[in-house]
Amino acid sequence: KVAVGGKMSIYSKSGRNGGANPYCKLWRLKACTPGLIACGVTSIIFLLSPDQQFPGSGVGTISSISYSAVFRTVKRFFVAQWAHPRVQAIVKNINNYVFMGTDEAAHDLSTNTDDAAGKEDLTDSLNLVMASL
Repeated sequence: KVAVGGKMSIYSKSGRNGGANPYCKLWRLKACTPGLIACGVTSIIFLLSPDQQFPGSGVGTISSISYSAVFRTVKRFFVAQWAHPRVQAIVKNINNYVFMGTDEAAHDLSTNTDDAAGKEDLTDSLNLVMASL
């Protein structure tokens, strides 16, 4: 929550007192993505590791943890399993906590406005592309 909303986002209903806009506003984030979840998981593993700096190489100098591999693996998992009910429940909880105060309709993962407009559903193709990144 702090990474996308700023340090004041952890306080309930804190008023903004100036300063730079939080990343979620700058990037117009309204719901989490597989990449955002993977970034969070990778960050938590780094914080719990003995490494003192986040390496540019993607591999921890003390722990030898391949943070880049962790990120790719977690992202692939969430892309591949995105439609699973348990993953959707996790994503809904994350959205309700991290993006509290944003448009609740943006959190509803079951609605797909593209289908209603008669556009082709490219979900499966996009999932394969995202999983390969």
